[in-house]
Amino acid sequence: MAIGAIIISGIIGLFVTNTNASKDVLRATHLNQEMRTLLEVMSSNVRKAGYWANTTRASAAENNPFGIDKVSNNPDCILFSYDTDDSSDVILTSEKHGYRLNNRAIESRVNGTDCVLSNTWEALSNNQELEITTLSFTQKINCSNISDPVVSNCTAGSVDYVTPDLNDVLIEIRVIDIEISGNLKTEPNKVLTLKDTVIVANDSTKIVSM
Repeated sequence: MAIGAIIISGIIGLFVTNTNASKDVLRATHLNQEMRTLLEVMSSNVRKAGYWANTTRASAAENNPFGIDKVSNNPDCILFSYDTDDSSDVILTSEKHGYRLNNRAIESRVNGTDCVLSNTWEALSNNQELEITTLSFTQKINCSNISDPVVSNCTAGSVDYVTPDLNDVLIEIRVIDIEISGNLKTEPNKVLTLKDTVIVANDSTKIVSM
């Protein structure tokens, strides 16, 4: 009987260990799926920033009204816009987008012009289940002066930067690095961090003016 009790105790202990391990794997998988879904939603939408249906028919003097409005001043918030109705050069409310970190949840912009107003945002993640501890957007811009290919680098701060002349046409290639960290609320010490680099599909074209 003693030997049998020892064997049964060992089997129960092994079962409990395996069950706990399985629960850990499930929780880790759930966290990974939730975080990756949030990152993919943000990345795919940010990639559209600056799309303008009027690009091909715009005159040389017209600048794209759509683009990235804010990212550097608030690293946990990005504001951007893109043309969704293909019929107007005026940015409509429905064409204003953005993401921010607020109260350990990622929120999406519904309306408004800044990162502060709380009544213009809605939650993308549930902070009762998933706590987002870090969200950051970092923008990098590479500028080329297509009016003067010999001295084309107009990227601010670069070693070979050349000041553009009046009426030069500049092309800005924008890259947004997104980083997100979070954990399940039941496991605050198990934090997952994910990163993605988004090349904005629509380059920004600008004409140098006074």
